[in-house]
Amino acid sequence: ASTVSRQAAELVRDGLLRREADPEDGRASLMALTEAGHEHVQAMFARRRTFFSQVVRDWETEDLLAFQAYLRRFVDDVESAYTDAGPPATDPTSTPRQEVLA
Repeated sequence: ASTVSRQAAELVRDGLLRREADPEDGRASLMALTEAGHEHVQAMFARRRTFFSQVVRDWETEDLLAFQAYLRRFVDDVESAYTDAGPPATDPTSTPRQEVLA
C-alpha cells in the first residue's frame, strides 16, 4: 500500500493524476487521469504501436495473423487462469511443461 501511495503521489505531483473525494467513503480518495495524464497515456500507446510495427515490419501477413491468434489465445488463457484461481502460488519453473517454455 505504501508503494502505491508513493507512486500515486508522484503522479499527482507531476500533474498526470488528480485526487477526487470518494462520495461513499470520506476517508478515501479516487484517482482520475488529468488531461496531461490522458495525453501521456496516448503518447505511450503511440510509441508502443510504432515500436511493435517496426519489430514485425518484415513479417508476412500469414505470420502476423497466426501470431495475433496465438497472442489473443495466450492473453485470454492468462486472464481466465487469474479469474479462476488467482495468480500462481507456486514456483512457475516447476510446471510440467517447463521444458517447452525454457
